[in-house]
Amino acid sequence: MREIAEYFEQTVELCEDYNLACNWIMGEVMRVLNERKINISELPVTPPRLAALLKSIRNNVISGSAAKNVFQQMLLDSSDVSDIIEKLGLKQISDTSQLDEVINKVLERCPEEVKSYKEGNIKVIGFLVGQVMKDSGGKANPKLVNEILRNKLA
Repeated sequence: MREIAEYFEQTVELCEDYNLACNWIMGEVMRVLNERKINISELPVTPPRLAALLKSIRNNVISGSAAKNVFQQMLLDSSDVSDIIEKLGLKQISDTSQLDEVINKVLERCPEEVKSYKEGNIKVIGFLVGQVMKDSGGKANPKLVNEILRNKLA
């Protein structure tokens, strides 16, 4: 247990996000340790590498779900986190002009949903966000997509 506590403390110090580090260590890290029946010292994902992954999530470089794919690759590959993200093609699209383009196409393709939203059915935003995510191959930054969609539909 002491090794896990030290791993946690090092990770938090490097990524500066207590909750995110706690969730990942209690979730993904512990799952791998239990599955492989190994000690934390044998885990190929060191605190600096996990911290780099967590910073990528916090800085909206990748989504939380994409980070799980990156983590799995980190278990097999000692490359930098940014290289793995690039290699797997998981970097989120946060460029508003790129997102605008995808969102405009979705809005053109879904006039009934746009009308429904403007008539007060705000739940349809989830459908529209889903369409943007689908069209972007899951790479669009969902927070930005929501923000842009709401502005366009206002």
